[in-house]
Amino acid sequence: MAMEDARVESAFEERVANIEGVIAKHPLHREILCKAIGECVEPQAFAALEARIAAYPEFACALQDPCWFVERLEACGALARAEGFSDISEAVFSATPEALEAASRYSPERRLAALMEQAPAYRDTYVELLSFCGDAPRPYKAIETFLSGRTVLERGDNRLPMLPSVFVDRLEACGVIRWRNGWELTDEGRDLLKDLKSVHAA
Repeated sequence: MAMEDARVESAFEERVANIEGVIAKHPLHREILCKAIGECVEPQAFAALEARIAAYPEFACALQDPCWFVERLEACGALARAEGFSDISEAVFSATPEALEAASRYSPERRLAALMEQAPAYRDTYVELLSFCGDAPRPYKAIETFLSGRTVLERGDNRLPMLPSVFVDRLEACGVIRWRNGWELTDEGRDLLKDLKSVHAA
């Protein structure tokens, strides 16, 4: 019985890893893919799901139409179509357990926590940059000026200093900032910033 349980767990992990791979493979689309999975915790009709995807702020930079996201998630086993719907325009979709696990592991909270753990020396700079982008959308030039001259950018040993773009790229990869007429916080980034500030103040 234990061996059978191990096989089931292994197969589940493989399916989760496959979905995570699809999410990670498309950096420009990763937040849309994760959000679309979240939409389908409860069954969603295709038309409603398509409309919600099109309304995401991140969709403004997408290279595919909403249908592509649904089809891609279905193809990798993240979304399951209810029986009896052969036409996608009439179909109803639900997130699979594997998709919910993958989305949980790929949440902005986990990604940001991993980033902070990886480079704790930069934690305060990340928090300050999130606060800066939380006040108003910031053009990259403003971020350059904001971080200019900070010792945290110095690497020593005659290596080139870190560019402000490194901090921007890492925070974007965590799903806590996005570009929309400037770098701004995502909803998840705004919530996480509140948590970070409360921990810092405690």
